Amino acid sequence: MEPIIDQLGKEQHQHARVLEIDIDEHRALTQQYEVRSIPTFLLFKNGEVIWRRSGIVDKATLIRKIQKSAD
Repeated sequence: MEPIIDQLGKEQHQHARVLEIDIDEHRALTQQYEVRSIPTFLLFKNGEVIWRRSGIVDKATLIRKIQKSAD
């Protein structure tokens, strides 16, 4: 998923900030957001989680979710 995440960060920068978090280095975030499997995608708007998905997600779905949340 890393190449897709990198592409999304470049392609969707006008709609969202795309971050990849190392769960070993950020255990508090892992617990706070109840991340139980890798990868887990969280989409935030105004500081609130508005969408989450665990497992592989195709790039088109991620783009749709990002752009829909930007409206």
